[in-house]
Amino acid sequence: MRIAMIGIKAIPARFGGFETAVDEISRGVVRLGHPVTVYNRASMSHHAGRFYEGVELVKLPTIPSKNLSTICHAFLSTLHVMFRRIDVVHYFTTGATLFAPLPRLMGKKIVCSVDGTDWQRAKWGRLARWYLRFSERLAVRFCHGLISDSREVMNYYRQNYGVASSCIAYGMRQHQSAETGAPAYSTLRRFGLQRRDYILFVGRLVPENNVHHLIQAFEKIKTEKKLVIVGDDPWERDYVRSLKSTRDPRIIFTGGVYGEGYAQLQQNAYLFVLPDEVGGTHPALVEAMGFGNCVLVNDTPSNLEVIASAGFSYRGQDGADDLQRRLQMLLEATASVEEYRQKASQRAREHYRWEDVVGQHVLLYRQLLSSGSTLTDARAAVTSAAPAAELSPDRSPYWSSPARLAAKRLLDVSVSASLLAVLSPCLLALAVLVKLTSPGPVLYHWRVVGQGGCRFVGYKFRSMVADADARKPQLLPQNEMTGPVFKLTRDPRITPLGTWMRRYSLDELPQVYSVLAGDMSLVGPRPPLETEFVQFTSFQKQKLAVKPGITCLWQVKGRNRVHDFDDWVRLDLDYIRTWSLSLDLKILMRTVGEVLRGSGK
Repeated sequence: MRIAMIGIKAIPARFGGFETAVDEISRGVVRLGHPVTVYNRASMSHHAGRFYEGVELVKLPTIPSKNLSTICHAFLSTLHVMFRRIDVVHYFTTGATLFAPLPRLMGKKIVCSVDGTDWQRAKWGRLARWYLRFSERLAVRFCHGLISDSREVMNYYRQNYGVASSCIAYGMRQHQSAETGAPAYSTLRRFGLQRRDYILFVGRLVPENNVHHLIQAFEKIKTEKKLVIVGDDPWERDYVRSLKSTRDPRIIFTGGVYGEGYAQLQQNAYLFVLPDEVGGTHPALVEAMGFGNCVLVNDTPSNLEVIASAGFSYRGQDGADDLQRRLQMLLEATASVEEYRQKASQRAREHYRWEDVVGQHVLLYRQLLSSGSTLTDARAAVTSAAPAAELSPDRSPYWSSPARLAAKRLLDVSVSASLLAVLSPCLLALAVLVKLTSPGPVLYHWRVVGQGGCRFVGYKFRSMVADADARKPQLLPQNEMTGPVFKLTRDPRITPLGTWMRRYSLDELPQVYSVLAGDMSLVGPRPPLETEFVQFTSFQKQKLAVKPGITCLWQVKGRNRVHDFDDWVRLDLDYIRTWSLSLDLKILMRTVGEVLRGSGK
């Protein structure tokens, strides 16, 4: 497996959550024997060599702009990765997925780690917020898999987009200081700190992290302890300046601290505070627990999910007021703070280990390559893929040839792209005719099951009345096909225009887009509806062993003569058993003949 990672600033990590995640995941995947390429922004990359602990670093330029830096770098990185031998392209943040269709067209699998509801962050302007929210839809549409870092984020995508993503949280490393004795406190001495004599915050200094609430609360607290704020942000200079305008001498701003110095600050804090209000799982919180810190967090669902019963929270909606009360309480409850240090450390060790996170990513990548997608419709009737044991028909040896599969994909992309370009006036005309001749949508959304039981949505021109699915149960007694599929020659739901389109298979033309997107092939077994798939026998499920197609042997040999679905399946299995590129070309030529003869019904 060859993996590429796009969307971060740079590794080794010196910036934030995604950088830390890519740093750990990429090196972990390499240790498991899989090549990984990470795309760094040249101006932010501080590693001199081409390789970083086995991870290949590709450094590309970008525009130094808060709103455009990620998009421009993602564009250049995507162009670069398109023509490399990469199996899976992993985007970090939905904002980078604008260009995901490009590597997908080249047959690469696409996965995106989503960053909570990134569009809600106060740092973005109106246009940037619109784009980030729009990018969520891009990720859902063009990615084969999504990764959420908390159940809250997973539920957000389920409720708003009807898709089930994979939930993989961040990890932490058990860290022991490399220094011993007096040098182990060198960073503390540099900032005038003592062990267990300060409260710690780590993160970007941006409004949604509510550092101003933390400062306001701390200024009102009676204590000799200090507040240490680790972090910065190059784009929020006015906000950072307002934070540093505090006159409280107990508040110390360290800027960015990394490596051994960062570990010292985490290990020796009295309390770690996270007042953020946006996003999923925060790596700094997981790391603080891993370092054995007692933690106090804003009571967002994601934060509460991380700490469970191993930390404290305050009412975020009350801002600095409740945070002040909870801070004062914990400053006076030293025994409780010590007890919760142990609880936090134990929870981090049991639930947030980078070794487990790496293993979950490798498993997800393998699932993408074997089944095509992990992004499933959460509202679908189908809740599980077909068991692997049932998907074992006799296969042509050519299915095991990467070169022949690449040639098949090249044929799909070149033909489908050409058809969409050449037939675009025809497609537009048909869309207008459908809209003018029958009330309802132009396209019929075809919820079907593809290779390995993976579900996707295809499209056809609507050839029936708008409520055709609701009328179907009344027509089931007239079904002309035995088995789980439905076929009726004189179907009363078909519109007059639909009858003409079906005769020449014009209603099928939008499926060419599904071929271009990679959900289907030009030639392959026809995908069943989800409602049909749940009724499939083990024999019938064998047809899902390969990527579905628009046409196959059934369309050119028995389209209007086969009335037993098992006979249809046998033709599909014959195709799987005898497949070759020449067979695909023969089927395509015969399909053209069938279409020109108007043999559809």
